[in-house]
Amino acid sequence: MLKTHDDLMADFMAEVQKLASDLPPAVMYGLMKHPGIIRRALPLWHPWHNQEILTFECSSQHREESLLGQVRRDIYLARYGARAFEAAFAIVPMHVGKVSTVRVKLHQLGLIEPCTQHTMRKRAYEFGLGTCPLFVVYHYRLRYKNQPLNEMLYISTDPVDIGGGEYSLFRLSNQSMKDFDETRYNKLWLDGCYGEDDFKYDPDSEWVFALRD
Repeated sequence: MLKTHDDLMADFMAEVQKLASDLPPAVMYGLMKHPGIIRRALPLWHPWHNQEILTFECSSQHREESLLGQVRRDIYLARYGARAFEAAFAIVPMHVGKVSTVRVKLHQLGLIEPCTQHTMRKRAYEFGLGTCPLFVVYHYRLRYKNQPLNEMLYISTDPVDIGGGEYSLFRLSNQSMKDFDETRYNKLWLDGCYGEDDFKYDPDSEWVFALRD
């Protein structure tokens, strides 16, 4: 179980207290007067060591085109998701490099109320996390074949402009197809979701973030 922001702060302060007798008074005073120093140090206490970290690599144009084609062939793209997908990958990504990712629920970052992307990203940054490059969306979808039925997993990226003043993020799911196709009862989805600045996401929603260097 990941620790919340408050848990990490408590751990950090416990370590500071252990060193208190050895630290010059001026240093202790500085820590107490400038909590930003503590916030910047929190990533050193990051809770990802018990989490599965997945690494993805964007390489040649040929390989990325092949993966995008595999998504179009094997993954269910809902109408909104198809708009976002085609807008995001009109130009094939290539040679972006490697990125390591971790899954986190927003409440594990200490966000206990519905929050906007801006709030989410700001808090994630304090934990040493950042947004994912867009290629992670389809790489993750293709790798995550054993997704539990009805699970929703969001990918933190920059919003994609899908036209008409609308913006989209991406979410992965495994949903029943009974209402769509009588011959298939569940299928892996790649769908869009609200990417507007004022939309608020639930604290129980689970997100994929990139680990910052």
